[in-house]
Amino acid sequence: MLQNALAGVVADRSRIIFAASDRDQGLSLVNINDYPVMVQLWVDDGDPDSGPETANAPILPYPGLLQIAPKERKHINLLNIAEQEPEKQEQLYWLNVYEVPPTPAKNIDETEGQLLIVALRTQMKVFVRPNKLAIDVLDLAKWQSFILKDNMLSIENKSPYYVTYQNLSLSFKGRDYAIFQGMLAPYSVETVTITESELIDQLGLILKAEYIDDEGNAQPLALTVN
Repeated sequence: MLQNALAGVVADRSRIIFAASDRDQGLSLVNINDYPVMVQLWVDDGDPDSGPETANAPILPYPGLLQIAPKERKHINLLNIAEQEPEKQEQLYWLNVYEVPPTPAKNIDETEGQLLIVALRTQMKVFVRPNKLAIDVLDLAKWQSFILKDNMLSIENKSPYYVTYQNLSLSFKGRDYAIFQGMLAPYSVETVTITESELIDQLGLILKAEYIDDEGNAQPLALTVN
């Protein structure tokens, strides 16, 4: 049984960023459970149906299998095994953390109910970033475009970086209307249909958004929509 929430093994950050020239990155994992777990690690393209046997990414976790005692912290390495670096834009991969709790040695009496052992799989973003890009990541907000026409809002990421938006909304007469959250790939456009009739054909709408920076922190963005 796979879940993407309530993970018992947590990392010391929400994302990993490789410069293409980096050969490795370290990561700490902590088992916050009251019981030991076996943890399997692999990096892939994010396919929820993939596993370590089909993973084909230029990032290799080491060790790929480890046991973590209750409340224990362990360090792993992510090795960059790419033969050549990406040239034009950032690449996105996913680190999978698959944790399996132990099977209790004592059988549960049928009158007390059934035993359910839950394996949890969580994913975290791994970005591989070319060393020489014309746009600085600190200027990411300057390379975002928002165009509202009729009832369609076009969100364009004109940068070579992935950008993750949360709480993107349109504000009108003191009220905020949530319209989008998610990630845009480099040089991509997301078109959102505005369903709130009071926003259509209005001038002076204010767009409010937060995007996630390299440290995993939310950065505010506010501007008038064209």
